[in-house]
Amino acid sequence: MVLQCPVNHKSLQWIKLSNDEELGTIYSEKRVLNRNLPQVNRLAITGNFSIGQYILNIDYFTKGDEGVYMCFVSNENRVQNYSIHVQLTKVPSNIRWLSGVTNYNGSNDKICIVQKTCNVTCIVDSGMPPEVLLISDDKHLYAVGGPDQPVVFLISLSSTDITEGSNVSIVCKSDANPKVLDLQLFKDGKSVLHTDSDYNSLDMKKFTRSHAGKYRCICRNIIGTGDDEIPLNVLYAPDVKIIANTSNGRVYLRCNANGYPKIYRYLLWEHKTLFGEHIRYLKGDSFGNVYLSENSSDAKYQNNGICVCKVENGIVNSIGNLVQMATKHLNTEEPPVFVSDNNIVQYGTSGKSTRIVTYIYGHPMHHILCCSSQNWTMCQDSHPYAFEKKVTLVRDTFHGVLVLLQGYQVSFETAVLQPVDSPYMHLKSEMFSVLENL
Repeated sequence: MVLQCPVNHKSLQWIKLSNDEELGTIYSEKRVLNRNLPQVNRLAITGNFSIGQYILNIDYFTKGDEGVYMCFVSNENRVQNYSIHVQLTKVPSNIRWLSGVTNYNGSNDKICIVQKTCNVTCIVDSGMPPEVLLISDDKHLYAVGGPDQPVVFLISLSSTDITEGSNVSIVCKSDANPKVLDLQLFKDGKSVLHTDSDYNSLDMKKFTRSHAGKYRCICRNIIGTGDDEIPLNVLYAPDVKIIANTSNGRVYLRCNANGYPKIYRYLLWEHKTLFGEHIRYLKGDSFGNVYLSENSSDAKYQNNGICVCKVENGIVNSIGNLVQMATKHLNTEEPPVFVSDNNIVQYGTSGKSTRIVTYIYGHPMHHILCCSSQNWTMCQDSHPYAFEKKVTLVRDTFHGVLVLLQGYQVSFETAVLQPVDSPYMHLKSEMFSVLENL
């Protein structure tokens, strides 16, 4: 008798199970036999040892050698085992018709009346492996009976599409004759359950994405093996993030959703300020993409703020929300601008200096700041004490909506004003033209 483990491993161990020994009897460890066995002289370990192949050979197999042999391997702190049921062959005997039936005549012949229902039963003292019985006449085969390999049924007690967080039971059962010797349940090729019965279940609480995969149940008896397989999918609300890209100088955003089922409904995008004030809604395409406005009347800095995408796939998240969302902070680097809070006209007195206050929005903040009239020019780098700057809240119009922004207040002390300076005081735009961002 030659027993070969389904896997090769350099820590392989052979054990024989018995009814009165829970752990069984060790036969070998790697290539070393257990010398305390009375039948050790009939045992041998062969195979390609360099790849962990250890084949158990039993010479002159006897009735006492029958039983369940198991090979054990230890791999990454996990023990796996495979069982082989071994029995001596036996020839079936005493084939006969079942006595007590109509027209039974005590012989191996069965008498039936033409055009009448004829019930016949054939029995035999079974051999090993179990035999197949045939009922036939010279021309026809009427019935085939006897043992067969297991028929396996693997089912999920809920469904094959399972909402994340649910409790799930997978049941494997088998109809087999003779009885099942071992049952194994695999997930994506890895064993997760092993038993010697024809029925078992795997219970999983709070089913997660890591549990999704293909489950396969394999049952074996002495005739052969049977199996069944089902896929388990986890339904979960999408994880969402926004990816920003630039194409031909135009910014577009993609609402990247990852959930199951992968059928998404994208809602309107929302554009808000950093303080949460609503600016506008944007309609994206059916794939979650949106292009920001390139209207020439809208400066690019008006796209700054927070963009919000919203998406759902029909599955609620762990706190019961159907719609999932993500945000993206946009801060375009554009030259600074003077905002709506500025007073277009500011006054001073001839023969005296005056303080002019302005409000600016921009990112990054300006690097060069100058004030000029027809008579003089003052810049921050040459007159640092004339200028004061501080961060403050300002208001400006973004896409037609007056909103609150984080900006800067810049004030400066002018030179002594002369009458010729007065037109400048009414033409604020002249001052703006020398404000620039490096």
